[in-house]
Amino acid sequence: MATLPRLAVWVYLAAVALSACSGLQPPIGVQRPIPPRAARAAHVDRGSSWVWPEAKSEDLLYVSDQRFSDVYIFSYPAAKLVGTLTGFNLPEGLCSDKRGDVFVTDLLDRDIFEYTHGGSKPIRTLSDGGYPEACSVDPSTGNLAVADYGSSASPGDIAVFHNARGAPVIYSDPTMISFRNCGYDDSGNLFADGQKYGNAPSLVELSIHAGKLKDIEFRRGFNADGSVQWDGQYVAIMGNTPKSIYRLAISGSRAKVIGRTTLTSPKYSLSFWIQSKRFILTYFPRHSKYTALGFWAYPDGGAPMKTIRQLVGGYGLAVSLTRRNK
Repeated sequence: MATLPRLAVWVYLAAVALSACSGLQPPIGVQRPIPPRAARAAHVDRGSSWVWPEAKSEDLLYVSDQRFSDVYIFSYPAAKLVGTLTGFNLPEGLCSDKRGDVFVTDLLDRDIFEYTHGGSKPIRTLSDGGYPEACSVDPSTGNLAVADYGSSASPGDIAVFHNARGAPVIYSDPTMISFRNCGYDDSGNLFADGQKYGNAPSLVELSIHAGKLKDIEFRRGFNADGSVQWDGQYVAIMGNTPKSIYRLAISGSRAKVIGRTTLTSPKYSLSFWIQSKRFILTYFPRHSKYTALGFWAYPDGGAPMKTIRQLVGGYGLAVSLTRRNK
């Protein structure tokens, strides 16, 4: 079975090829033409990015869209479109730091772009030489971790940029072929998931006191296509069905399921973000071939409190808070 990033690339390329006759449009408020994929690759234009000036004073939700290769900015939690960042080839993961800066991993550009809260132009571009899939910022140090997917020429790895600057330190695991998601807890320990050779999902930890990755024993099946998040108490990962989120307590090299959040609506879940008592998810609803953005109470789950269905290719998520709400 093909794993999600490669499927996403294939679906994306096919969708762009059909764009002339599909009639699909980005969310209402994006007033600009969508250039052909080849033109975007040849000339990266960020000049058509836009953000409402008022957005800088609001909490914001960033959502990457693989179909249009853009990142949309919504007010949070009202979910009103207030901006669009353009010029990417295949934006995947999103993460934010204490300042509210947002990082965008571009799988095909093989770069990580940093934006200020509500900013329309990148202030920094980082690269680790891999294919960046997801990212997370350590709240205790400001270090940026990037999960690299890998390729047929080399397996994936974890790249850590000290204070989100300069050249990274690379961490690899000889049993892993790819890394998909990563997330820091509030003590600086990094947890990442991915696939071992043979496509078995795996969970690893990079402790703040260690210099190498450690396998975490987890006796339940889980889906490495989701996200790895710290919910304030536990590590949260996607369960082995598209409707479940496991909350894990990590002790030594073992993970134990403490609780499970069950969601209604998703046919296939993509990425999630936990913000206080809210759970935000990009997913495919039942009977739909396009993605949606849903908001749930966390850890309650159940039916979504709000749903946005204009997103055709929604994927990564990050909430960026204003300084007054930190």
